[in-house]
Amino acid sequence: MVWGISSMMFSQDIEIFKVFDFNLKGNVESCFVITDYGKEEYYFNQEGFLTKSVTRYNDTDYETTNYKYINGFLKERRIENYMDGSFDRATSIANFYEIDTTAAKTITENIVSYEKELLEKNIYTYGEDGKLIKLVRTNTSGIDESDFEYINNDSVTIVRKTLNTLLSKLITTSQVIENGQKFKKSDF
Repeated sequence: MVWGISSMMFSQDIEIFKVFDFNLKGNVESCFVITDYGKEEYYFNQEGFLTKSVTRYNDTDYETTNYKYINGFLKERRIENYMDGSFDRATSIANFYEIDTTAAKTITENIVSYEKELLEKNIYTYGEDGKLIKLVRTNTSGIDESDFEYINNDSVTIVRKTLNTLLSKLITTSQVIENGQKFKKSDF
């Protein structure tokens, strides 16, 4: 499940991963994947939500990401890095989420260092259809505002992204049918 449900994802869109996002089926508690750089570990709760992921580069260098949910909403994500077996406070961060559904759904994300310094604040606004329509990002570089417009024509979907009122990205996705199967093809 992805907040701002769309056939296209933008890197800044908040994601909630579930068992099926990993092509897994059934009641999965954990999954391990061997990679050329080490090993990936994924852990899931009873509802199928990803609760923890671990990227192991070797026995002493790894990254853990812990996810906490309340009523199906992501409330907290902590990324903790370990170097030479020790916790690296300088490169670890926490993301805290507040959800307001009184009018248009709005999610506020605060990204904080483990030294309790606010690194970035993002405010995501969603339309009635659940798609991301506005992102306001505040960090040490200033404030940026991105707007997203979705245009649907038959089997073609166009997402128009503006950054501070200037066009920054145009993504066209069309539906292709090969051998009786439907696929989506995106042009960036």
